[in-house]
Parts: sequence; structure tokens; C-alpha cells
Amino acid sequence: MSNNNQILFDVNRSLKECKPKYPKGVNHTIRKLIQLKDIVHSEKKGELNGKKGASLNIRVYNHLRANVLKLVDSFQNLGWVYAEPPLVVELGEDGRYYLKAGFNRLEALTELEQTMVLVDVVTFDTPANEIMFMIQSNECHLPSQDNDDKDYVKALKKLVAQGSCTRDNTSYLKDRLKDMTPTKSPAQRTAIFNKFRSSLSAFENVVDVDAKVANDILDENGFPSKGFVLDLQQIGFARPNGDFGTKIKQMIDLYDTYLVPVQIYGYILNVDPSKIADQRSNWMDSFDRTMLWVTQHLNKKYHHIFEFRGFIGQITTADPLNDGLPLEDVVVNLDGSPV
Repeated sequence: MSNNNQILFDVNRSLKECKPKYPKGVNHTIRKLIQLKDIVHSEKKGELNGKKGASLNIRVYNHLRANVLKLVDSFQNLGWVYAEPPLVVELGEDGRYYLKAGFNRLEALTELEQTMVLVDVVTFDTPANEIMFMIQSNECHLPSQDNDDKDYVKALKKLVAQGSCTRDNTSYLKDRLKDMTPTKSPAQRTAIFNKFRSSLSAFENVVDVDAKVANDILDENGFPSKGFVLDLQQIGFARPNGDFGTKIKQMIDLYDTYLVPVQIYGYILNVDPSKIADQRSNWMDSFDRTMLWVTQHLNKKYHHIFEFRGFIGQITTADPLNDGLPLEDVVVNLDGSPV
């Protein structure tokens, strides 16, 4: 660091100690110094009323505080580590530089009131090349911060959203996930892909429901969720299957406190419209087994406190007999009819 706390970058030294090296589909244009304030890192230009716009980061979180603090400490004590690559930006048609890699570093440098920053300017052959580079680049600088599973899920969803593939192209998406996660095991990739599919079905006209979505739907429509709802004087839980043994103690404790039935709402992970009747039937079989366990193991006063109230509607195909509204209501029976 210089006496005025500014890092004085040496572009030639950076090029010598860290030569530009990018994957196929990412084209290096130039390494240069630019004004830090000229880097666009959110969808909105600058800040509006002191509020930052939505981040351009491929990751779920714009920056991670723990990592930013490590970087601040590194910059203050070591200056710029020339063995590490610079921030990566793309020059937009509007002449502005859009950040593609280095969100944590940008935050750290901003906090240190750095005015100039070293960047690589690149172009991308396709939107998919851009997404893949952004997710992979998070592991190539220090202090490093690995991607979270949610980051990989977001990247897969973005590949679909921007048209790199259709939502049902499972083989393409699994190949891209493998490219993103070279250090992950097949089992770990399977777990990540299952999380992706729980939030983005391979089928059109389907509501992709996970725990958060299920609870949001129930809450927005006046049904109890996530346990006891004080203003409703009801207890309600959304479950992806009928086996909720891990929740039974919590449910019983709530029942003992409020003495109202425990309402159970089902939803299907990775729903298949052509098989949803069987998927819901399997859910009910699991629920019946749980109820049998309850009668065999719990005090008699708890045998009838659990009430199945229906499934969250997940088929959104327009119903021509109902003014084009979704075929399924908010909560439906086993056959998809309104409760």
C-alpha cells in the first residue's frame, strides 16, 4: 500500500506473474487500470436513494462478509498479490464495465476507498460461456471462498432462463454441473441436481414447490404454516412426504400448548404431471404409515391430533371450463379437485 492507502498497480508485473488464461468461449481483450467507480455490479446504474440495485453476481449472495474482511486485511498488509488474477469485466454496448468476477474483492476495495483497480476486459462467445465462467471463477483467487450448493442451483436455473437449454434437457444441465464442480463427487452432484429440480421442474405448467415455496403459498392464502400461527389460532405444516417423524415431537409440543389439531399439507418434489396421481398416492401411503406408528407408539390422546388437509396445487395448465384459471386450486384433494 502507498502512503495515502492506495494500491499502486503495476500492469506489466501483473501480466508477467499472472498471464491471462481463460477457458474456451471466454476471450481476453486487455488488462488495464480503470476507475473503481466505473464498474457496474448491479442491475441499476449507481444507487437510488441509498439503496443498491439487484446484484449481477451469479452467486446467491452479492458478497460474503467473512471473505470481504479477509480481503481487506490482505490488501492492507500485502497490497495486491500479483500471482492472483485481477477483477474481470465485460465492456457493455453503453461503454460501461460490467463486473463478471471479483464481487468480494470489489467490496473490499470499495471499503478501503481505492480509486483505481486492475481488471481484465473479456468477451463471451455465448451466454452459457458467461454463466459457466462466473460460477467457476469463484474458486480461482485468494482468500478463496467456495461456491455454495445454492450457487450451483442458481447457475443451472440461469442457463435455462437465458435460453442455453430447455428446462427438460437434463443431460445438458448435468454435463454443465459436472463442468462447474470438478472437485465434487457424483453423489454430491446428484444432491445438487435434486435441489435444482425441486425448484425448477423439467415440465411446463407446473409449480415447482420446495419447503420455502410451500410455506409461502400457505401463508399468502390464509393457511397455517411453519407451526403455530397466532392470529389464525391454528397449527400447520407443509411436508414433502407423509413421513414426518422428525417433526412429531415439535408438533406434539405445539398441540399440548394450544390444544388445536395439527394440520398437514402435502406437496410433491420433482412433480411429473403425468404421474402426479401416483406421486400423491405414494405420499398418502407414507402418511398412513406415520399414522399407524402414532397409534402404536404414542399416548392415546395424540392418536387423532394430526389432520391431513390436502395437497398444494401444482398443475397450472389453464382450465377452459373455469375461465382459463389454473387447473388446480391453492389446496386440492388427492385427485386434484379443490378442497
